[in-house]
Amino acid sequence: MQRPGESGSPAPLDKCRESALEVISSEKSYVHALKTTVRSFHRRIRAHNEVPRKRSILTNDEIDSIFLNIVEIYAIQKQFYERLKEMRLHGSEYLIANIHQVLLDLSPLLTAYSSYAKYQQNANNNLQKLRRKNGELQDLLTLTEMAEGMTLEGLLIQPVQRIPRYILLLKEMIRHTKADEVRANLQTALAAMETAASDMNLTIRHHETHLELIRAEEMFQMRLALNKPGRVLVKEGYLRKAASATDSKQSMFASTLERRNLFLLFTDMLLCSSDNTLGPCRLRWASPLHLLQVSQETVGGALSFRLTSSFRDLTLCADAESDTREWITKLQQHIPEFANDPNQEKLSTEAELEFTLKRDPGKIQALSVMNQYRQSVASEDTHRAANNEYTLSRQTSTLGSPRSDANSSDTIPMASMTVGDHALLRIPSPVPSDDSSSSSIDSGGDLQMLPPRNDLIEAAALPSAPSSTTNHMEGYLSKRGDGIKTWKRRYFVADTGQSVKLLRYYKDESSYRNGEEALGFIDLDMCAVVLDLEKQWGEFAFEIYPSTSDRCYMLVAEGDESRATWFTFLKQFQSKDRFIEGYLLKKGNQLTGWKSRYFVCLQSIKEVLYFKNQRDSYGPTMFQKALGSIHLKGCTIRESSAANKTAYNKGTSVFEIHSSANADDKVKEWMPSSVQSKPSKTYVMAAGDDQTMARWVLLLTIVVGSSVQENEQRLPLQTVNDLDD
Repeated sequence: MQRPGESGSPAPLDKCRESALEVISSEKSYVHALKTTVRSFHRRIRAHNEVPRKRSILTNDEIDSIFLNIVEIYAIQKQFYERLKEMRLHGSEYLIANIHQVLLDLSPLLTAYSSYAKYQQNANNNLQKLRRKNGELQDLLTLTEMAEGMTLEGLLIQPVQRIPRYILLLKEMIRHTKADEVRANLQTALAAMETAASDMNLTIRHHETHLELIRAEEMFQMRLALNKPGRVLVKEGYLRKAASATDSKQSMFASTLERRNLFLLFTDMLLCSSDNTLGPCRLRWASPLHLLQVSQETVGGALSFRLTSSFRDLTLCADAESDTREWITKLQQHIPEFANDPNQEKLSTEAELEFTLKRDPGKIQALSVMNQYRQSVASEDTHRAANNEYTLSRQTSTLGSPRSDANSSDTIPMASMTVGDHALLRIPSPVPSDDSSSSSIDSGGDLQMLPPRNDLIEAAALPSAPSSTTNHMEGYLSKRGDGIKTWKRRYFVADTGQSVKLLRYYKDESSYRNGEEALGFIDLDMCAVVLDLEKQWGEFAFEIYPSTSDRCYMLVAEGDESRATWFTFLKQFQSKDRFIEGYLLKKGNQLTGWKSRYFVCLQSIKEVLYFKNQRDSYGPTMFQKALGSIHLKGCTIRESSAANKTAYNKGTSVFEIHSSANADDKVKEWMPSSVQSKPSKTYVMAAGDDQTMARWVLLLTIVVGSSVQENEQRLPLQTVNDLDD
């Protein structure tokens, strides 16, 4: 019988002792390699730069880009090795019983390895480039490598491999350890090393993901902001629309089907762009994953898949069937993952996603503010409908003309309107008198009164058109391009349900009937529809301003009746929160001149915003583009003083709003501090005539419930029910 230690297999204690000694011996070699890297390479290059009258081989930034934090790692490992040598002096059994504690003390310091491993591949690439273009550096490195017997590249890769080496040695010790207490301690040290290795690998993956996203942004010439925390590029490749066997290869439709598009699948969205082999990528569309559904199909005998959403319906395939199958697998995996993740922000439309992809952090914040505002409006509308507390029938006050004589019973004629859920009276901009003397205001210089730009006027101003309350409408309109400013005739189809309100446009009617993909769409939810009364774009033009985009869609109908029909249909999607709006002249606070500003009263938050022009008052950046605001809660609305009327020099169509409170905290988060209303401040406005002023005073009073006063006496009133006369 063989005794342990004589011949044959060694005893488990001997194997455990060998593994523990292997930790020390390998650490000795590792520390020596770090010492060589720091002293023979790193310090020598820096010392060469400090020699007077000698040109530097590398700049300090170039040296740091190669060696990273190797000096820090050397200091950590040198101290660790000294502790191992000290423990070895107490014997092998002491080393085996206590080596776990030294490793546990080392584990918090291993974060330095994550920083090193994150950029090590970049450091290696930088070293190769500098070797090629810097002959003096190459000569110095070659001589040093010959003297040390090791290449710099081989030395710099060792820190990345060190932590996995600790894990292998600890597993070997655990396998040959019989004592339960020692085994448990070693397993604790192993868990700490595995955590450090996992953190390092995660850091590397995050950095690689970051580089992938940067590469994707460069494909779009950095015009899209794709680099977002948590976003990962899952797959990219070329896809084309699947062609059926019945499609003629000679037809124009077949050639369209063969056109490839570059698709990029991220963990939160699918992005479609133009073929980058023909030049820089150009975004065609982008969709949040939770809006998509994917199903496998066979078209023309070839495997394909169908992507459907509220915005598009596509059947796609790759050049290779295996690639198509991989696309199907990836989409079926990541669509439900994103949809079921409660921590992921989920946008409701493609337009909102495309808006956030534009490289402008301010726009992303603006869209977030607009979404909060839209939710506030929806909540206010629901509350108002439930309580039915805001109707004209409750208004019993009366308003007469302040310009009328005391003995006159004439009243100001008012445009027909409704209030509450249909409060859409739109006030035109001040119209100058035909008299040339009233076309400007004397305030240190002539200021021309702007002609009526139009605001959102009532359909009564249009030719009679059938009212439309359906959810579908279609027909031809001419649309002006966004990039290339040309007009093209497109076939528009409005499909509006409870969740999505879209106006899609196609090349022509046959494209829509054949089920082809729409060229684009317009988000109609809380949009603004504006008639081009100046006829800048033609006699039958109108504009649509979506609430999720800064773009203005300029459209021209094919006749007066067509324009009236479209306008009547589209105005049902307008924001009912814009209770009254239009151009007024505002008196400056410090410079007391008068300037034309576009005012909008938002009913849900009881704020009046004023803008440089009408176009700035639309879209998600409206709160950022506002020049100022007036908080209406607790304010006083009154006819202005005689001094202001004299300064206006156009009669008595001047009124003022005295703000007495700060804006709500919610509103303060939405608007820059420079825009927010100031308490105890008086805002002086002038209308083009007394009729316009009376409308503003009445409707602002309805919104806030404040008192309407005149300096010397209260205005005579007329019942609101008489205003339709």
